[in-house]
This record gives sequence, structure tokens and C-alpha cells, in this order.
Amino acid sequence: MSSRMRCLVLLATLAGAGCSWFGGRNEFTPRGPVLGEVLADLPPLALPEATADAPSREEVLAAYEKVYGQIPDLGENLAVGKRLADLKMDAGEEADIEGAEAPYDDAVTLYESLLAQSEGSSAAGRDQILYQLARAHDLKGQGNAAVAYLDRLIADHETSRYRVEAHFRRAEAAFSRADYAQAAADYGVVVSAGQDSPFWQNANYMRGWALFKQSDLEPGLLNFFAVIDALVGSAAGQGAPADLDELPATDRELVLDSLRVVTLALNYLDGAQTLAAQMRSVSRPSWQYLVYQALADDHQDKERFL
Repeated sequence: MSSRMRCLVLLATLAGAGCSWFGGRNEFTPRGPVLGEVLADLPPLALPEATADAPSREEVLAAYEKVYGQIPDLGENLAVGKRLADLKMDAGEEADIEGAEAPYDDAVTLYESLLAQSEGSSAAGRDQILYQLARAHDLKGQGNAAVAYLDRLIADHETSRYRVEAHFRRAEAAFSRADYAQAAADYGVVVSAGQDSPFWQNANYMRGWALFKQSDLEPGLLNFFAVIDALVGSAAGQGAPADLDELPATDRELVLDSLRVVTLALNYLDGAQTLAAQMRSVSRPSWQYLVYQALADDHQDKERFL
């Protein structure tokens, strides 16, 4: 900006701020030409035509890359870097769909640099960097590296908004490698976080399975019952019969799968006696007949007549 333009900006600022700077009274008396006279003497200003087109991702990336590293404040520079890394991550996902080779490497390199820069500082957002690194390595098929970053996120950021999802992702990884004790523990954290979490329902279902795999059958039943109650209990809770045909297809299949696992577990236990005790423990929900019917059908199919 030229010195002449700086003067004009300062004049405009003073003119607009006079009332607030001087106790509410405009006591500023100009000693030279007023602003209007100065502006009138200026030549006309040619401005480029306005355009409604949004900048492309490449243009936005270029703008952030130009700014990143030039800001002296560490927190502000990290914020710009994280935004740049997020944009690179988005671009990597699109490139991955198109079959590009190593689409996430640029994002991972930048995230790791940001993590190193923020080490020992009070800059916010380290939990987000760890989350994105875990996600990127998972997308690259590097499960062990992904879990290592999840471990750091969980250990170092107990109040992070990514904590519940981090436990869920770590549980999924543990279940995949047949570490059912670790999976059950992490799924349990997600369940304890409450139904507001989008992972609560799947965590209940998978925790039931993880406990089943460890032959910890009765506690696992409670997780499956929680799934059934969440999906059919809203209608059945007011005395209406729980009609599975009225559920969306995915919900209906999840209920039926839960009933199948419950039936299998009851066959390892004391059957109807265990079921009756479990139904008493959950206050005899109005959908309990679904579980009794599933167990009865299984007994009939296997000709287990009494």
C-alpha cells in the first residue's frame, strides 16, 4: 500500500472513530482539507469485475502454502498448517478413488511436521492432528501405525472431542486381530459415553460379540438387549407391539442378528431360565416376547422338546 493510500485509510478511520475516541462527543476539528475534498481530487479507481466463481481447491491450496510458515505466531501458523493438511487429506481421498499412487503421503508428511512443531507447546489441536494421522494411516492400510496414533490421542487428550471415536476405532482394530478383551474394553468406553454418540449402537452390538467370543455370555446379552431396546423399544415402550416389519431394513436385520446371537448364547446357558432372569433384570420390556419367540423357534427347529 502506498503512503498516500495509508494516509487515506487513517483519515477514514479517524473520521469513523471520533465519537468513540472522545467520550461520545465529536470534538475533532480538521486542520486541513476535509476527507471529501481529498477523495474528490483522486483519479478514478479501476476495479476488476466481481466474479461469483468460487476458487478451486488448487487455488486455495496454493494460497495456504504461500502463507504457511510465514506467520511468526506458532499457534496461528499451526492453524494454517492444519487447514492446509486437511485440504491435502481431502485431495488425497479423491485421488485414492481415482486410483492414484500414495495419495495420502503429502498430508501425512505435513501432519507429522505439525505434530513435531507443536510438541511441548500450548497450541491447541494436537488431538486433531493425531486423529487425522490415525485416519490417514488406516486409509493407507497401515493398521499398526493407525492404532499407535489412536493410543497417543487417548492417553494424552482425555477431554478431546475425538476420544469416543478413537476408542471405537481402536476397538474395531482389536476385534479384527482377535484381541477380544481389548475390544470389549474400548467398546465399553463408547457405550458408557451414552446414546448421543453415533457409535453407541454399533459399540453395544460389537461389545456383545467381543464378550461372546470370550465366553462371557450373560454380560454380553445385556449389550444385545440394549440394541434391541434402542431399535424397537421406542414403539414398544408405550404398550404398542414391537412390529419388526415396520423397521427400516438395516435396523430390522440388526435386531434379527442380535436375536440370533442371544439365542445361541442362551443355548450355552440355561435356556429359558436364563432368559427369564435376564428379562427380570431389564424390567420385563414389552419386546421380550421377541426373544422368547426366537428361542422357542430355535428349540423347535432343533427338536429340543420338553
